[in-house]
Amino acid sequence: MRNLFTLLTAAFITASLYAQPYPVVSIMDINTPVDLANCNDTSIYYLDTVTFVGYVVTDGGLCENASGSISGANGIRPFIWMNDSANGGAVGPRTGLEVMGVNWGTSQATDDFTTYIEGDLLEVTGVVGMFRGATQFQPLDNNSITVLSATTFPTFTPAVVPVGDLNDANQVNQISTGQPWEGGFIEIKNVTVSNLIPQGSGTTARINFVVTDSAGNAILIDDFFLAMKLTTWQTLNPNSPSSTGSFVAPAVGTFYSSIIGVVEHLSNGCAGGTGNGYAIHPFKPSHFTVASLPPSITNVANSPVVPTSGDPIQITADISDPDGTVNSVSIYWSANPTAPVSAFTQATMTNTSGNIYEYTIPAQADSSLVRYYIEAEDDAQNVSTYPTTPTGQTQNTAIVLVRDGILTISDIQTPFDATGSSPLDGQTVTVRGFVTAANRDCDLGYVYIQDTSATEYAGLALRSSLDLNSVYRNEGIEVTGAISESFGFTVMTVQSVTSLGVGAEVDPIILDPSDMTEINEYEKYESMLVTYENPNGQIVVSDEDAGFAEYRVANAPGLTGEGDSRRILAGRQDGNSAQSSLYVQLVTDPSWATDDGIMAFPPVITNTSITMDGITGLLYYSFGNFKLTPRNNFDFDNISGVTLDNSTCMTPFFSISEVESFGSVNIYPNPASTNITIEASAENISAKLHGIDGKILLSKSSQNREGRIEMNVSQLVPGVYILKVSDDRNSVLSTHKVIITK
Repeated sequence: MRNLFTLLTAAFITASLYAQPYPVVSIMDINTPVDLANCNDTSIYYLDTVTFVGYVVTDGGLCENASGSISGANGIRPFIWMNDSANGGAVGPRTGLEVMGVNWGTSQATDDFTTYIEGDLLEVTGVVGMFRGATQFQPLDNNSITVLSATTFPTFTPAVVPVGDLNDANQVNQISTGQPWEGGFIEIKNVTVSNLIPQGSGTTARINFVVTDSAGNAILIDDFFLAMKLTTWQTLNPNSPSSTGSFVAPAVGTFYSSIIGVVEHLSNGCAGGTGNGYAIHPFKPSHFTVASLPPSITNVANSPVVPTSGDPIQITADISDPDGTVNSVSIYWSANPTAPVSAFTQATMTNTSGNIYEYTIPAQADSSLVRYYIEAEDDAQNVSTYPTTPTGQTQNTAIVLVRDGILTISDIQTPFDATGSSPLDGQTVTVRGFVTAANRDCDLGYVYIQDTSATEYAGLALRSSLDLNSVYRNEGIEVTGAISESFGFTVMTVQSVTSLGVGAEVDPIILDPSDMTEINEYEKYESMLVTYENPNGQIVVSDEDAGFAEYRVANAPGLTGEGDSRRILAGRQDGNSAQSSLYVQLVTDPSWATDDGIMAFPPVITNTSITMDGITGLLYYSFGNFKLTPRNNFDFDNISGVTLDNSTCMTPFFSISEVESFGSVNIYPNPASTNITIEASAENISAKLHGIDGKILLSKSSQNREGRIEMNVSQLVPGVYILKVSDDRNSVLSTHKVIITK
């Protein structure tokens, strides 16, 4: 019966393919590289429209590749992996293919794509594309996939591939031996977890990890599918078999006798790029076979979170061994910021109850950075440490900051090591700053604060609180929340916010967009207000479309490298990787008018003839790159080559209806037609009169240490203005609504 079925299916396929208007090729044909010997792994069918037949390897309902930029996909960018239908569907070199369920040339998910299941035999017509070194096939449209037969192929047997055929010890892809397995269904054996890569927090927390073989060759195990989503993950795929993830992150040192999955190419090495080489995506829980487990160290905490110089520091941890018993637990610590870990004080942590271990570090001096790590050994002599550390590297440490005074943004942002992570990652803290961007009309749509007393590590992104909708730009606020690293970007998830009743204008940091050395210092300007200026003239749009709604500016045309130009992001708000303004007209493509949020203005498309004196915004970080996010059209200084709408946005730094007097200042007459008088009890005051778009129209300071200013307003057109009066420390004493008449 099976032979008869196979013959009938083959006849159906032959008849179907005969009528195709596009060339009919095999997956093996698509995977034929242009010139692998010279590191060109591009498909010979790149950008061609073709038809192929193959079996589904990964169920469409298992993909959890989050993306806010795809319409009709419930928050994911859907993928399936397929295998060539030749040779009875047997897995082999060049038989696997990655298929993205997004119609070619659009951001629209392909209909029914997540409903395909393992074993379905599909006929697919589409375009052969490429992304970061990986061949990606995309259907032409919603009618480009035909199910020839459903679940006719019962099981796939993975090909056993040595890790060394894929990557070397530095995860550099071995393209000659690895490329035949791109897109393939494979198994690697006898590997040890050498590095954990946590990302995100809360319901979006993720974990990837690196494993190495006995020769040290390393490969990334990636959480593309549900099988590797943590228990806190809320599934996005509408056809997911589960509402949450169930994966438990392994400890460094976990030994797997087998890991199975499909291969993706994140190119580097001779093929170029800065990716992770070949990576494996397991898609079933059964794809992990554990041989031995080291102790698990979780729920590590210090109390108090930010101790004073009089507080002993209690360290607690939950430590257990999944396949045995815990033999010993040690803590190593030091308050000496230059001491190597080999010189740390060693002590035994006490098992107080159940799996809870404790140790108390003596009180330390104000401003101390106390570093520590925990080491646990089980009855099989397997050892694990907290924080996790890649095998063969210097032990990572947790940090406790001792602070008698008020915690500053710099305390949060200044990294202690090369990772760039906050030393207070995972802690709930309170900090103060002035708002540089707000979640309001005509502003960025995301809230940032900055410390005006510092010029480095002084900005912080605030997220996830309805209370943040009430703050205004330049307002002083106090916030309490949890610090976390979101893909390398430090954020505070705010729990409470309080207005301090003061304001201050935050001056941007001036940076040269073509300074080749300066780019290496950008970590210290993360989340700060920044202006790009050419010290010798204007800046230009040097790359009109750098992808993903980003373009580049530089000091001269044609500069498009990461070192000599800078990325600008605008027109997208997907809540994840594209946190930019919808009130900036200048964007890379008209599609952004309605994709990833609705732009407030008709889009003005970038071109390389555009010049400007400068561009201001908040320095944001995603996908391994810093990018400037302007707040509105007023952040473009003296732009030429295009016309931006600077008349529609009429939002002041503080709400006109909610302007408060923050100090003892008298303004008269008000309304006024010729002059206004400003009197304050403070000395050396200054006054700035703003239009309701936020631009400074008049500025004047008191003379001879007086607290009195006379300001001529006769040249202004009648209307409503905002007057801000500041002291000699640039702290706003008062903000007033002023009406100018004829």
